[in-house]
Amino acid sequence: EEGGLIALPLDVVDWVCRERRHSMLPATPAMEGRAVALLPLLAGQEVVGLLELRLPEGEESLSQKLLAEIQSVCGQAAAALLNATLRSRLEAERQALERTGAFLNDILESVNHGILALDPEGRVSLVNQNAGAMLQVDAGALKGRPYREVFPEDLVMLLDSLVEQVRAQGFAMDQQLSRKV
Repeated sequence: EEGGLIALPLDVVDWVCRERRHSMLPATPAMEGRAVALLPLLAGQEVVGLLELRLPEGEESLSQKLLAEIQSVCGQAAAALLNATLRSRLEAERQALERTGAFLNDILESVNHGILALDPEGRVSLVNQNAGAMLQVDAGALKGRPYREVFPEDLVMLLDSLVEQVRAQGFAMDQQLSRKV
């Protein structure tokens, strides 16, 4: 069938991939009587695909100028293919992170204790609804804000002490704090 796939010799395909150079295959009945140019799609030094280009009947080679133009297009196609692959992987990773985040949030919200975490700069990075209820604040409004700006002075003093301990010891820790509300 015209325009169908041609079974290319595997040794030629392997050579093009290994050498990262084009190869010209002479016209044969298996290739519908037409010569074929086989070009690697290169992204940097990585072969991300191959371009099979059937020459018009009676032609056996490409001019250097045409070959250079086709190689340029192959480079652009390789970059687009690689970008699409990377974008697809990134999207899959993003979705996996979202699922993990939702799962962890479900666990966080199902705990009967108030949980609060601070980032290294002293901003609230995590707070569950029970902590918000215990502190009589909207838990969502705390996230990203410096703890010194959102909590009462007595709690700030407790947190200051805990933050200093963490900095002195050089690692994160958990601490149960008791406070009358």
